[in-house]
Amino acid sequence: MNLNIGQRQTMADFYTNFAVAWITFGLVSPIFIGMKPSIEFISKLTLSLFATIFSLSFALKYRK
Repeated sequence: MNLNIGQRQTMADFYTNFAVAWITFGLVSPIFIGMKPSIEFISKLTLSLFATIFSLSFALKYRK
């Protein structure tokens, strides 16, 4: 897919915001709601870290 510079920037911004949303879901929100370390906490944290890394890798792909 051939995208111009503006479209690539928009895609990079989208995936960056998506990564921020995942890290908020998995790391920040459990801390604020007082979730104690448990299987659910660890699974949310793991899922959010993988999704964040995945989203940021796409964002970097579109930044090039």
